[in-house]
Amino acid sequence: MKQTLRSIFKTLFFSMVLGLLVFSSCGRKTVVQPKEKILVKIGDTNISVDEFIRRAEYTVRPPYCRGNHNLDKKIIINSLIAEKLMSIEAGDRNEFITHDKIQDYLRGRKEQAMRQWLYEVEAHNQVQLDSAKIAQVSKVAGRRYNISYFNVPDAQLIASMADKMRSAGQSFQEVYFNVTHLDS
Repeated sequence: MKQTLRSIFKTLFFSMVLGLLVFSSCGRKTVVQPKEKILVKIGDTNISVDEFIRRAEYTVRPPYCRGNHNLDKKIIINSLIAEKLMSIEAGDRNEFITHDKIQDYLRGRKEQAMRQWLYEVEAHNQVQLDSAKIAQVSKVAGRRYNISYFNVPDAQLIASMADKMRSAGQSFQEVYFNVTHLDS
């Protein structure tokens, strides 16, 4: 009898706990918070805080709104809203956007962005600079050399001059003065 009473109690306990879990989870709606804070919603498109900041910092602005005042920010956000409204009104099938030269320009911009991304990934990110090699190169980077030369019209004369410098141990200046018969 104790055994059956105990099993009934366990079953009742687990069913109550399960019922409480189901009851507590059914009443709530999970609200998914957007990752970006939305400033303006225009139709299906949104203007987020990040987009506003990128446009405000990286876009060349006219002289009358280059500052960091509230009026300048209003001009920027109004320009963004106007661009979004114009893109919605014009759509993807208007005459301007379907023109061959405009499509070529847009394709070129996309391809250039892909090339820059590829360069960043394949070249720039894979370079590991060795500080010892940099120090070695920087030691000789600022050297200055004094170079002396003169034109010799004959190949045999060049050979004899080189031979004199090697075998006789004469300097360049001595050979030059002997050949040209100049004093300076």
